[in-house]
Amino acid sequence: MLDHGISIPSTAYKWQNYITRIHRDHFLWFLRFVIPVLYLLGILSMAGRAAAGITSEHEEDTWVSLTTTDLSGGEIILGKLLGAMTRGRRFAELIVLLAATGVFAGSIDVLSLPLLVVALVVFGWFATSLGLWMSLQLRRTWRAQFLAISSLLSINVAGQGLLNAASKFGYAPQIWPGFTVIEISKLLLDPSFVPRLASASWPRSFWISSVDDDLAWQTIFTGLSVAGYALGASLLTWHLRRRFEIVAGRPRRTSRRRPRGSAKAKAAEIVDEERSAAAIAG
Repeated sequence: MLDHGISIPSTAYKWQNYITRIHRDHFLWFLRFVIPVLYLLGILSMAGRAAAGITSEHEEDTWVSLTTTDLSGGEIILGKLLGAMTRGRRFAELIVLLAATGVFAGSIDVLSLPLLVVALVVFGWFATSLGLWMSLQLRRTWRAQFLAISSLLSINVAGQGLLNAASKFGYAPQIWPGFTVIEISKLLLDPSFVPRLASASWPRSFWISSVDDDLAWQTIFTGLSVAGYALGASLLTWHLRRRFEIVAGRPRRTSRRRPRGSAKAKAAEIVDEERSAAAIAG
C-alpha cells in the first residue's frame, strides 16, 4: 500500500484502462479516415460503371439487340442498376467488416452498423441511378462518366453551398450536409453517442441563422441527407423506366402481363451479363 492509500494494482488497472481508451480512440480515427476513402473509391466505381451501362451498348453495336428483346424497359433498367451496384460490393463488404471490427473493439457504437448499411445502399443507389440516367441521354461513355461524376460531386457540395448562401453572414458552420463522404464518417458513432444525443439541446426553430455544428444539427442533417438521396434515387429510377422506352423508340410494355417470377429472372440475366462485361473489361 502506498502513502496516499492508493494500491499498486488499482493504479495499474486505471493506467491500463487509460491506455486501452487511447487505443480505441486511435482506431476510431483510423476508421473515420479509411472507411470514407473506401466508400469514395466504391461510389466512383459504381457511378462510372452505371454511366457506361447504355452508352456501351451503342459503342459495341448491341443497342438494337437490347431494344428488340422480350425485356421491358423496367427489367433492363433494374438489371443495369443491380449490375452497376455489384461493382462496389467488395468495397461495401470491406467497409462493413472494418466497422464490425470497430464495434468488437469498442471503438464505435453498435448502432453504427445498421445505419452504415442503410446509408451505403441509399448512396450507392443514387450514384448508379444518376450514372445510368446520364448514360441514357448520351452516346459516348467518357462523356456520360465525366458528367455523372462531376454532377455527383456538385450535388454533394450543394448542401453546404445552400447553407452559406442562405446565411445572413454569408457563411455557415462547416457541417457539409449531403456530402456523402463526410456523412459516412459521421455514421461511425463513438460509444458515447447515445448518451450525448439524449442530452443534446435540440433546436426550437429551423431558421438557417440558428444552424450550428452541435450534435443535434449534425444528426438532423444526416437523416435529411439519407432521406433526400433515397427520394432522388427513387425519382431517377422511375424516370429511367419511363424514358428508356422513349429512347428505344418502342411502345411502352407496362400493360403486358408476364408469368410470375419472369421479371426477376430476366433482371438476373442482365446482372449476369453486366458482371461478364465487367470481368472482360477488368
